[in-house]
Parts: sequence; C-alpha cells; structure tokens
Amino acid sequence: MATAPDRKTRKAEFEVLISFSGLNVGDRFTQDADDLGWAALHVQSGYLRDVTPEEAPDGGEVGKS
Repeated sequence: MATAPDRKTRKAEFEVLISFSGLNVGDRFTQDADDLGWAALHVQSGYLRDVTPEEAPDGGEVGKS
C-alpha cells in the first residue's frame, strides 16, 4: 500500500491569475511545501491561485473547488 508523501516533501501547485515577473496568465508551477512564503504572498495579493490537489480520505486525489 502506498503511503502519502510527508508534508515537507509535498509540492504545492499554483496558477498565475495576473501576469508578473515573467509569469503569464494561465502558467502553472510547483513550489516545495517548505518554501511557500513567496507564493503565499502572491496568493494573498491575487496574482496567484493555489491549485494544489487535496488527498481524499481513500488516498486518491481530488482538486480543490
């Protein structure tokens, strides 16, 4: 049985909502879970959206709504 990745090894996925710093609207990128400060700042300001999939109770993944 596969185990879920440790929270520190997970990657968060973000989508660009407003172009800035060489990122274009619609671009997606991942960031290490232990290095989210920069991305979190831009999520709060509305430039990025967190689209990291959540794990379902059965171990599968589902997207955030």
